[in-house]
Amino acid sequence: YPHQQKDTTGGNIRTPNSKLFYAYAATSMQGRRKSQEDSHLIEMNVDCTDEGPYDHHFMMVCDGHGGDLAAKKVKEMLLPHMLETKKIDIHGTHKERYKSYSNVLFKSVIEVDSKLLDLDPIKSAEDKSGTTVNCAFVAENEIIVANCGDTRCVVSRNAVATDLSQDHKPNRLDEIERIK
Repeated sequence: YPHQQKDTTGGNIRTPNSKLFYAYAATSMQGRRKSQEDSHLIEMNVDCTDEGPYDHHFMMVCDGHGGDLAAKKVKEMLLPHMLETKKIDIHGTHKERYKSYSNVLFKSVIEVDSKLLDLDPIKSAEDKSGTTVNCAFVAENEIIVANCGDTRCVVSRNAVATDLSQDHKPNRLDEIERIK
């Protein structure tokens, strides 16, 4: 009964300026659900600065639940929204660049969430789907991650996995405080 067909996207990146090599992949499988509720997006060489392409790569996983609309719409809307409305400042110190990426990712997720709530099927409660979102910019020798929900971003270096995000679970003390 489980649907075992997988939707996989992947490849390799060799950054011209830092001479680093990255392999990347995202896979989704429907499993026992009635329909595929998840989505993922990998866009290479994204132009997210005021100076043209800057060797930026965007990766995102949406773990849908209760249907597929929210995950599909976030996949469709988030990156274009960022590129239309925000620009990342790539100059300055590591801390300043990190703050610029973080602000763009955070504000874009919040703004796209508001747009989702205005979609007729969601507004009328005809559709009750939702999604987590975990997205990352890979730029030169930096990886900047934004996470909303319990989808985790992991990087493997020399076959050792390191979490780059923490699951937002309601049993975590900081989440209990935030929810209150």
